[in-house]
Amino acid sequence: DHWHWDFGDGNSLNYTVFTDPVQHLYSLPGQYTVVLTVTDTNGCSRSFNRSVSVFPLPSAMFQSNPACSGQITYFTDYSNGSGSPLVAWHWDFGDFTTPSTLQNPSHVYGAPGLYHVTLCVTNSNGCVNCYTQDLSVFPSPVADFSADTVCEGSPTHFENLSSCQGDLITSWQWDFGDGTPSSNVQWPIHTFTTSGTYNVSLVVTTQHGCVADTVIPVMVHEPPLAGFTWSQPGGSGCFDPAVPVQFTDHSAITGGNLLSSWLWDFGDGTYATDQNPQHLYSGPGTYFVTLTVFDINGCQHDTLHEVVLADKPMASFSHSVTLCDSACFTDASIGNGLPVVSWHWDFGDPASGVLNVS
Repeated sequence: DHWHWDFGDGNSLNYTVFTDPVQHLYSLPGQYTVVLTVTDTNGCSRSFNRSVSVFPLPSAMFQSNPACSGQITYFTDYSNGSGSPLVAWHWDFGDFTTPSTLQNPSHVYGAPGLYHVTLCVTNSNGCVNCYTQDLSVFPSPVADFSADTVCEGSPTHFENLSSCQGDLITSWQWDFGDGTPSSNVQWPIHTFTTSGTYNVSLVVTTQHGCVADTVIPVMVHEPPLAGFTWSQPGGSGCFDPAVPVQFTDHSAITGGNLLSSWLWDFGDGTYATDQNPQHLYSGPGTYFVTLTVFDINGCQHDTLHEVVLADKPMASFSHSVTLCDSACFTDASIGNGLPVVSWHWDFGDPASGVLNVS
């Protein structure tokens, strides 16, 4: 009517009502001799002993990379079997998804938040131990951008459209796809020196290390080539307030593009948008005329030429009578800044025939 257990670790158990089974928790691993002594109502007793091996628990431990919503989180097992090989792993990712039995699994969290991740490991002795770690999953950014009209040799402005709800983007990395150094500014300006299609990439990173990237092809157009000539009726190049200067566009298109508009700056504060305009200047002088042409892609090019309108010379002379039938004429003309190169005299004496002119 009496049972006495000696568990071999300084702890014992006594009872008078049959109990089966009996449980005991050992605080340390080791080899223990367990003795059971039973006594009947006559006071007779007998003992039975058996050696019990208590194995150490495995040590469960793991780490993960920074966790971002919608992206793969990698878990690395650092558990120890405590002298025995590990034979099983059970992962609970804390988001009510299917557990994993891989040693080093990966997992995608659908939403940011705080998750309680638990790893339970089993060694070859059948001992199980678990470890729980809180995992913060941060929101992932979205990388996006646009570019204004992209023309060879002209600055292209990139507009950063990236965003992240619930976190701050703190770094930007641009690769313009043309072999030039990358840029880490938020809104870069870049000049492509050659036409073509470039795969421009943007990588953004939040303050908690979440990364997103995008690659967008950017077409760089070849600009037109501006050119023009000017002339005056008669080709004199001299200023005449009644005679306009004719401007003729000789711009060339490249890459199959078409010209869409023209802008003339006549150098005297006036402008025109015709392709081949005429312009009446108010006075002689040197004018710096600029033609800017635009194609259908928004690309532009300009060229500048000098237009020199010389002032007309001022004709003048004096005369003196030397004999009764002869006179001496002296030229007093002014070239207005340029040398006089020719003279034509009409003496008003038609009767003298060919001698009337000189």
